[in-house]
Amino acid sequence: LVSDDGAGISPSNQARIFEPFFTTRRSTGGTGMGLGIVLALLKAHDGTIRLVDSERGTRFEITLPVA
Repeated sequence: LVSDDGAGISPSNQARIFEPFFTTRRSTGGTGMGLGIVLALLKAHDGTIRLVDSERGTRFEITLPVA
């Protein structure tokens, strides 16, 4: 699990977070590439990433197969 204690991701944005170039922070320099790149790298190694419900902040579950 990877998590933080920030503001979290709004329900209206949750379905889009892995889309290339999707960002809510373009005005502060966000490119929207981060999670798309993470997803692509994990898929290339037969891994997964998913957003996990969290009362506070944001939490992702990342899985990779055993080599």
